Amino acid sequence: MTSLKRHCESKIRQLLKQFPAVILLGVRQCGKTYLSKNLYPKWKYFDLENLKDRDFITRDFDFFFKEFPKHVILDEVQEVPELFKNLRSVIDQNRKQNNRFLITGSSSLELIT
Repeated sequence: MTSLKRHCESKIRQLLKQFPAVILLGVRQCGKTYLSKNLYPKWKYFDLENLKDRDFITRDFDFFFKEFPKHVILDEVQEVPELFKNLRSVIDQNRKQNNRFLITGSSSLELIT
């Protein structure tokens, strides 16, 4: 295991202890998905580039977040920008509960602004 990998893993775990959600941004194919799945193999994983996952989540955001209120990896969130308004609402309902969502996205202006 490289020093950089250990640093990234410990930093993500530390941040999730302090916040409800953490987002990993980076260029395509840099290892965001691999890192997320290996850090939290028991968390529920959803790939928003997968049409089945995207449809399941976007059909009814309220239902989705009631069914999966924590320990969720949301991959490639740049595919569904409207997810953020719903996610914010879910987080705001219980601001003190940390360690809920790990989010990944390829670098895009929509995610950074």
